[in-house]
Amino acid sequence: MNHNLTRWLQKTPTGERLIQDRRFRLILFAVANMGVNLLYALFCAVVALVSRSYWFLAMAAYYAVLGLLKLGAVFSQRQGRSPRRSLLVTGLGLLCLSCILAGIISLSISDAVGRAYHLYVMLAIAAFTFFTFIKAVVNAIRARKSRDTSLILLRNISLSAAAGSILSLQRSMLSTFGDKSGHFALVMEASVGMAAFLLVVFLAFSMIRACLKTRP
Repeated sequence: MNHNLTRWLQKTPTGERLIQDRRFRLILFAVANMGVNLLYALFCAVVALVSRSYWFLAMAAYYAVLGLLKLGAVFSQRQGRSPRRSLLVTGLGLLCLSCILAGIISLSISDAVGRAYHLYVMLAIAAFTFFTFIKAVVNAIRARKSRDTSLILLRNISLSAAAGSILSLQRSMLSTFGDKSGHFALVMEASVGMAAFLLVVFLAFSMIRACLKTRP
């Protein structure tokens, strides 16, 4: 089956390039993943308007920025920009993302009541969390001990997406199925939120540091 698929792809210029050009495959899959992020940002924005939730509105901004960062990373590699510039822009973008994440955490802790969400909303959040987590693991494995800037960019952006997704899933589950006003919920909101925030800040500064160490 795989052999037949390979032969079929080789019959077209795009398919042949997809098989032979690793960077082209990387860019193509990154664009598809960026589209998923932007669609999920739109989903969060719709839920925010329907439920009048500032928290979901902040999550929409979070994933919109992630999608734009991934778009910038893809085009920087496609246009052959210097690794230093790509690392610096993405690192500063992740710092901005950490500010949005700090606002999300503040909203989570200050909203002691929360609200239950529809089952379909919960399923969408769970599915997207699973997708981003798997993608982050795959990108982390690919970038392991690699000096390829494109792999490092995609790995760090994917890890930031996974951190936000896990925080979103936990918040939604506590609001829908748990006692949002209890002490346990408050501890979980603070601990998971702080872990996600520190991860994004660490990734941002690691990229800025790598930019300063990279030769022009």
